[in-house]
Amino acid sequence: MRSSILSLSFLALAASAYPQPRAVTDQHEYQAPRADDSRSPCPMLNTLANHGYIARNGKNISLADMQAGFEASINLEPVISVGPFSIGVTASTTGRNDTLNLHDLLKHNLIEHDVSLSRKDAYFGDALNFDEEVWAGTSAVWRDTKATTVSIEAAAKGRLARLAKVKVENPEYNLTSAGEAAGLGETALFVAVMGDKVEGNARVDWVDIFFRESRLPFAEGWTRSADVITSEHLANMTAKVVEFSS
Repeated sequence: MRSSILSLSFLALAASAYPQPRAVTDQHEYQAPRADDSRSPCPMLNTLANHGYIARNGKNISLADMQAGFEASINLEPVISVGPFSIGVTASTTGRNDTLNLHDLLKHNLIEHDVSLSRKDAYFGDALNFDEEVWAGTSAVWRDTKATTVSIEAAAKGRLARLAKVKVENPEYNLTSAGEAAGLGETALFVAVMGDKVEGNARVDWVDIFFRESRLPFAEGWTRSADVITSEHLANMTAKVVEFSS
């Protein structure tokens, strides 16, 4: 009996010596979308729906819903959602001018744009769903070096590789200035969320899970940032993406 008590005490001490992954409540457990759920070409928004931070069916999303979902899931400053939502809601099919369905964001050159990191260009058909070949080309930049993390420089180079390929293969390539800005910001955001707000350094497996599954890798050890990810953080990260893209 004494031996058992000592063993249990040792295990308890050992467990307390290491930080444990943030517990996931049942309310925000990952659930893959159903056939009739609405999803967008944006893996971040799809992730929010898959975890129930916004409506799991992806329908009738308001600005307040989106802001609350981003804050609760990744600690994103609410003001960051205002611009994208105000653009996306112009294509709303909900019958209201203050809500949208995630699928509404598929309209080409509104929110969806050429040179997605993980989706085909609209010219090739399916710009909605994750594409293995596209992602393989983007992620080869860090995979070929056997890196375990994705730096902001590697993310920028991955986007550059994707851009070069699209320019050659898409005869209707048309990356608008708004699409260019969105692509740079999206690159900065995924590295900041999966890594840190200064250098990125996001774990490769976390990044893979996020893009492939639209899932937050809680089970693999990822945790929500303790500090708010602000518009200033993203502006600084985006500036680094631009710098490493030159």
